[in-house]
Amino acid sequence: MAWTEAGNDGVLAGAADVTLVAAPGAGVRRIVRSITIHNDTGGPVTLTVQLKSTGPADRIMFTGSVPDGDTWQSQDHFPLVILDGTDKSIEAYLGGAGTPDFVAAYADSS
Repeated sequence: MAWTEAGNDGVLAGAADVTLVAAPGAGVRRIVRSITIHNDTGGPVTLTVQLKSTGPADRIMFTGSVPDGDTWQSQDHFPLVILDGTDKSIEAYLGGAGTPDFVAAYADSS
């Protein structure tokens, strides 16, 4: 089995869902190694990270406050996440205004 490393980076957009790690293609497993969100918005933000699923409900992986100037890291809360045809993607949103930066690292199997 071969692995192809990849990543995604961007900016959260307040209360709107933003995809941190997109769903893998058909027949591909995606292992998410890390997600880092740095809050430089000038105040604390309430962050929610969720696993989007094909099941009846999304699963919240983390909800909490991130102080201004602080960095939230997925490794502190969940070591690895595997995405496939059931667990589609990982998204995040804020409890209000703010535009923290994010970086995600993952690898796809083929």
